[in-house]
Amino acid sequence: MFPSVSSEAAEFLLQRGVSAIGIDTFSPDRPEDGFKVHKVFLSARKIIIENVANLDSMPPTRSFVMTLHIKIKDGTEGPVRLAGLIESEEEQVLKTIAVKDF
Repeated sequence: MFPSVSSEAAEFLLQRGVSAIGIDTFSPDRPEDGFKVHKVFLSARKIIIENVANLDSMPPTRSFVMTLHIKIKDGTEGPVRLAGLIESEEEQVLKTIAVKDF
C-alpha cells in the first residue's frame, strides 16, 4: 500500500489547468482502485511522471519543472530527466532535481 491521488483530486487538477502530475511513488493511483487517475489524466492527453526524486528541493512557488524525454517508437512510457527552474530576483537558475534511468 502506498499513498495515492483520488480521482476527484485528479479532476480538480485538470480543471485548474495542470499539464502533468508528478509523484514520488510508483503510481498516482493503485491497481485495486482501477487506475482511475491514469484514465482521467491520459484521456485528457496529460502527462503522469512517477518515481520523482528530490521534490523537497523545489520551492512551492516561483519554480517550474521541465520534462526532458527521449522518443521511443510505439512506446507508451519511457525514462525522463526532470529539470527544475527556480526563479530568483536576479536570474533564473537551472537545477537538476531528478534523474531516473531504466
